[in-house]
Amino acid sequence: CFQCSLCSYPLHNLPYQVSRNQPICEKCYSEKHSNNCFMCGQVQKSHCVRVFNKVWCAECYMCTLCNKKLTTKSKIANFDSKPICKKCCEKMPKELKKRLLSWSMPSKD
Repeated sequence: CFQCSLCSYPLHNLPYQVSRNQPICEKCYSEKHSNNCFMCGQVQKSHCVRVFNKVWCAECYMCTLCNKKLTTKSKIANFDSKPICKKCCEKMPKELKKRLLSWSMPSKD
């Protein structure tokens, strides 16, 4: 069955997009490629950060735990698809730290 590679919705006779040679339904494509800030919902025309498949405006891009402002040079870890700073990650119990993804660097849009 011809389906969306992200949500498995059947795409027979429906419009779709292609990303990395994979079919993606219109809904998933717009969610993945949207420039709305994940936190405030404002459309970002410039100076946004894309990390963990989400867009963040400069004002909202901060550590989820301590609210420290982050930059594109900040080392961050993935905590439930939200960024946490290195300092907060280091304070976490060992078991939880092991489950966090490796350090990530965001990309500028």
